Amino acid sequence: MPEEGYLVVVEPSDSVAPGKLALDGDSLAKAGLAEGTPVEISANGKKLALIVERGGKGAAAINASDAESIGVDNLSLARMRKIRPREIKAVTLEVIDADVPVDPAALRLHLALKPISEGSIVTVTLQEGVVKIRVKECEPGEGIVSYNTVIKLTY
Repeated sequence: MPEEGYLVVVEPSDSVAPGKLALDGDSLAKAGLAEGTPVEISANGKKLALIVERGGKGAAAINASDAESIGVDNLSLARMRKIRPREIKAVTLEVIDADVPVDPAALRLHLALKPISEGSIVTVTLQEGVVKIRVKECEPGEGIVSYNTVIKLTY
């Protein structure tokens, strides 16, 4: 059975702000992915959950650092699919790399109202430094982190 979702081209472009990569607008339109849609991007066996954001000049964009965390850069193909916007009740996060000690309360503030999916990688920039985490488990398997989401950290 083919994997669900749509192939999109991720590329550098003058139509998005510095530090961003453009998402192929034609692919997004065919998939019905508008600004504000929670999506999961997968490439190289890794996943990244995010919300489609509007770049400059009408293009959709993602953060280059987020894309890099799953090995996407320049002219890369990635698979993108919609995530159902359900509230995540509980999540187990594995700290992959951290410049600083990780406080679950501070992490919750930075993750609140952001989409995640099981297996996805999340890079969070705290005041003290950068934390890279993998979503090991979440209930339900995909959705939006709330201020009530129970967060468990593993190392």
